[in-house]
Amino acid sequence: MSSLFIKHTLAANSPFFLSLLNLQGQEIIKMNFSNLRVIDLELDMYPLSAGIYILNLQSDSETITRKISVIK
Repeated sequence: MSSLFIKHTLAANSPFFLSLLNLQGQEIIKMNFSNLRVIDLELDMYPLSAGIYILNLQSDSETITRKISVIK
């Protein structure tokens, strides 16, 4: 199985939003969480086609964007 592990600590408890987009801007994964401070997620990347994806993580206090490569 191919997984993407996401670990991050926010400055304070807040709602948290995660999205994974393909390069056409289509939302592949969307997750919403309420009142988190520590993020510890494992996303199964196996069903995705090989390619480049954009991971967006957003809370009340910060936004993080990363390019993710899926290689098969």
